[in-house]
Amino acid sequence: MALPDILAQVQGHAAGRKLVVITGGEPLRQNIAPLCEALLADGFRVQIETNGTLYQELPEEVDIVCSPKNTGAGYFPIRADLLSRLQALKFIISKSDAKYNHVGDVGQAKYGTPVYVQPMDEYDEVHNAENRAYAMELAVRNGYIFSLQLHKILGIE
Repeated sequence: MALPDILAQVQGHAAGRKLVVITGGEPLRQNIAPLCEALLADGFRVQIETNGTLYQELPEEVDIVCSPKNTGAGYFPIRADLLSRLQALKFIISKSDAKYNHVGDVGQAKYGTPVYVQPMDEYDEVHNAENRAYAMELAVRNGYIFSLQLHKILGIE
């Protein structure tokens, strides 16, 4: 879509909302700076959610949240140019999946980056309940912020 068409779609669906979250796939694979600049100029707050493998210069007003992925070999450090810009890190947590049963060290301590833990949705209510309890336990024990996908719990699509 052309930039004016994207802006028209956002404005048409905003209905008083002023936060636009750009997520993926991986949004930083594309040149999103012009879109961010246009949204900011229109009075929107803009947040990007990235996996932390790419970076591009974005306006300072853009909030960046990183949700690193575990490749099976662990979490890799986040790029220094991106890490210094992050508002938060979000880790998906599963009690039974060893790749996702912890918060990895991706360099967050250097910047005091807030860490959110979000229970993994495994499309199985027993596992999901275990993941919620375990993520809450990690949050309480380590001072992380507990995050839920309430739309899934409430059945809102």
